Amino acid sequence: GIGLIVAAWLYLGFPTESIWGGRDDGVYANHAIYIARHGRIDIPYPYSTELAPSFKGAIHSIPTTFMPGFYLTSPTMKVQFGHLFPVWLAQAYSTFGYHGLFRINTVFALLSLCIFYGLCHSVVPKPYAVVATLFLALNPSQIWLTRITLTEVYAQVFIWSGLLLLLQSEKSGHKILSWWSGVLLGFSCLVRIDSLFFVPLLLLSYLFYKALWESANEKA
Repeated sequence: GIGLIVAAWLYLGFPTESIWGGRDDGVYANHAIYIARHGRIDIPYPYSTELAPSFKGAIHSIPTTFMPGFYLTSPTMKVQFGHLFPVWLAQAYSTFGYHGLFRINTVFALLSLCIFYGLCHSVVPKPYAVVATLFLALNPSQIWLTRITLTEVYAQVFIWSGLLLLLQSEKSGHKILSWWSGVLLGFSCLVRIDSLFFVPLLLLSYLFYKALWESANEKA
């Protein structure tokens, strides 16, 4: 409990308020604010004459680029990343203002830690599960990802949840849990497309697990 309180203080107390369009976190934040203010995902292009002064200082690094992450295509600009995460950020921004925009990651990060603890506790004794969870919670990379508007924490929620349900399905024999596991793991790809790389690793891990399980049963 104390470890989670410390983690929450680190996550909530020192957010990285980055809206610079040259960085991924800035692309997400800018897109989220646009969605919240205009109620639409797509950004019209060419923009209207009355809006031109707002874009006067924008960076046009190449002819087809408005800012890094936003591409000048007609009739709407194309955004480099998927829309699911910016929509969640936009909802947080609409409800809680910039505090919601830059601190919503903390809510999902704490949820991720709870799910991760449940996953660890399913395979190792409680003390080891606590240590593993604290190691994740206080890891510098985890703290940095939680304090900035990036998608890694959200992918963790879906991946840990999917693995937990998959493990419980193997233990209990309830196949419906494995179906829900697949749904959650699939949702991780809507947050981060590189989650697809997790699929072959998961298949190899499962084959390795089955081989060990059958070997152990034969020896028994």
